[in-house]
Amino acid sequence: MLGFSPPSPRARGAPITTPHPDRRRFLTYLVAAPTLAIGASLAVDEPSAQAAIPSLPGIPDVLDLGDALILAGLPTSSLLVLQLTADGRVLLQLPRLEVGQGLTTDELDARLTDVGVRLSDARPELLFNQLTGASNSVRSLYTPVRAAAAAARARLVTAAARQWGLAAGSLRTRDSAVLAPDGRTLGFAQLAALAAAVTVRTRAMPVYNFVLNGQPVSVDAPGDMPLLWVLRDKLGVTGPKYGCGVGVCRACTSHLDGAEVQPCTVAVQDCAGRQVTTIEGLATGEQLHPVQQAWIDCDVAQCGFCQPGQIMTAVALLRKNPQPSDADIDQIQNVCRCGTYARIRAAIKLAAARGPIS
Repeated sequence: MLGFSPPSPRARGAPITTPHPDRRRFLTYLVAAPTLAIGASLAVDEPSAQAAIPSLPGIPDVLDLGDALILAGLPTSSLLVLQLTADGRVLLQLPRLEVGQGLTTDELDARLTDVGVRLSDARPELLFNQLTGASNSVRSLYTPVRAAAAAARARLVTAAARQWGLAAGSLRTRDSAVLAPDGRTLGFAQLAALAAAVTVRTRAMPVYNFVLNGQPVSVDAPGDMPLLWVLRDKLGVTGPKYGCGVGVCRACTSHLDGAEVQPCTVAVQDCAGRQVTTIEGLATGEQLHPVQQAWIDCDVAQCGFCQPGQIMTAVALLRKNPQPSDADIDQIQNVCRCGTYARIRAAIKLAAARGPIS
């Protein structure tokens, strides 16, 4: 840490003198406070200068700091080790000062409680390559971790397929186990030794592209992952609510290519190349959708949990039937645990009376 002694107090009446900026003091100021160093230089060398002198560009102005640190740590990316132990633990090691932040286990389908991330022993010869600053682990390790996890998963699945005499393509993984179509399971712990002797070609989890609320998105996930999981856990779109997981309560109701669906029962692989709309995509900028406005005007919500799904169902109904009867509205199957059905009916009728719903 750099420091310097404060100047001695000036005696009353003593003349004010401008100190000569010797190299030692200049360097001290430069390291401790670059802005102060520029100001001091102007005061000594150009006392009459009035124009503002721009400072040199900082590192973030030339190169994103995260990108710089990723490049510095690139040589250690291949030193990442993913180990699957005989007791079913999935251990990640990397000779860096910070590892693990934000890493997920989707690629391996391991239980989070089975995963351990620990620091490796220091490697002084690696110098800067051990550093990961600015919390950039997610960016710098995303591809290496996925590749290692995909390789481990492929070996586990192949080992299980050989044990059962089945095609590897017919098996799937979940909760630290390999599952067969007939219901048989083998845990990762049981397969660890067998998988170590397997050599297979691997590929990362597939990437699915679709349009979400008017914006193109890409997400890597198992093909059979429910769309609701993708929306909430991977894309941060939390309007659709999880209530039952089987399409009964309909709290997650959204639209797929304009049609009403329950994302908890739709696989993400079935959404590739299609249009997905959630409650977040109804409004146009600050302008609420007419059904949303009707919901407010009729004070529909009580606890509010089911209301995003209720609104999306109402929009789908009014697009198909601009003037629904009470009997038509009563066909809606969305569950409201607070019993706001009368206000829901009133809001739908109000929206219908105000004009066609797009």
